Amino acid sequence: MTGCDAGSKDLIEVIESPNGEYEIRTYLHNCGATCDFGVSADLCDKNNKCKEIYFSYHENISFVYWIDEENVFIN
Repeated sequence: MTGCDAGSKDLIEVIESPNGEYEIRTYLHNCGATCDFGVSADLCDKNNKCKEIYFSYHENISFVYWIDEENVFIN
């Protein structure tokens, strides 16, 4: 998120994959006067290696649903 490195990044929820090998961690970003809020989601493995897979600006809720072992629906 450009220009928002100094803002807060608060964990919303953690949702484990059906097989337990991965989890989705969603965060609420709030940068105050710098820019508006947003929601991001990281895909993390059991070694705690994570990659951001979702970001939405002007969003403050998180809904995550694992469709199957490899596909996930976010918001």
